[in-house]
Amino acid sequence: MTATLLVLIAIWFGIFGGIVYRLIYHNMSLTTAIIAGVFGSIFFTKFFSHLGLGIATVTQGGVINYIVLTLHLLVAFGGGFLGVFILNKLRLRYKV
Repeated sequence: MTATLLVLIAIWFGIFGGIVYRLIYHNMSLTTAIIAGVFGSIFFTKFFSHLGLGIATVTQGGVINYIVLTLHLLVAFGGGFLGVFILNKLRLRYKV
């Protein structure tokens, strides 16, 4: 239950990262930023979970490690931001 809640919170951080990128650059719709933020967050956190920042590490032993949780949420935020950034670069390159 706790791991599931932490994953959902991380996805919300990814959505927030996508919205922050949209607020800074104003060049895509909110729905597009949210969807790209979700997928960017999921892919980025999945990549970093193999390096030891996954939810299993956060909740290891039944106790929440707050330092690793903070790093995990920052990675999710950065993944959402990066997902929208990459989508924007692809959109500008192919003129869609």
